[in-house]
Amino acid sequence: MNLNTNAALNQLLDTEGLNTNALVNLLADAALTAGLPDYPIGSDQNFTSTYGTISNQVVQINKVYGYVGIVNKKVTISSLGLRTVGTAVGNIVMGIYKYTDNGTATGQWDLVEQTDPTSPIDTSVSGMYNIGLTNPAVLDVGVYALCILSSASITANQQIATSVSPFLGHSNPTGTTGYKNVISANFTYNATMPAQLTSPVGTASSYAPYVVAKVIAPI
Repeated sequence: MNLNTNAALNQLLDTEGLNTNALVNLLADAALTAGLPDYPIGSDQNFTSTYGTISNQVVQINKVYGYVGIVNKKVTISSLGLRTVGTAVGNIVMGIYKYTDNGTATGQWDLVEQTDPTSPIDTSVSGMYNIGLTNPAVLDVGVYALCILSSASITANQQIATSVSPFLGHSNPTGTTGYKNVISANFTYNATMPAQLTSPVGTASSYAPYVVAKVIAPI
């Protein structure tokens, strides 16, 4: 059977349940993400473009706070990790918040997913913790913050703010150590993190917990 190239392509795409426009969109998406950071399956990511100095600092209690990062490609994560060094009686839960530009200086931050509230970090035992999320989280391209909420003033790995890309809609003020890319909101410790960070939401240029996300799928 003599088919021209377009007809043969369309026949193949129809067999796979696609059409030419769908293929064009897939190729366009691939072109847009070419050259952006990869998130290999099994890797730990904190989604910052550059890394600041990591050192052991005392975490703040009764405050949801974390480092702002940019997800450049759609990715699925299964857990969040943090290394604690000191010990004290208490617990830590972790969560990932997504930024939406709502016209305010700090924007809107909504909880995407948090670590299992029935299995918080036991701060009386130091070490590297990787706690599963309540459900795997699919992160679309956007701005996020990997946050903690602690009931104990313990020492943990934290990262200083660096001159990374500011989050969208932010007025980009800078502190002595770089962009104000740490977000925070006061919240009395509860194993269930707030669904949304409420006013006042603060921004800072300081240390924030070095939380990493475990990648289980790149798309």
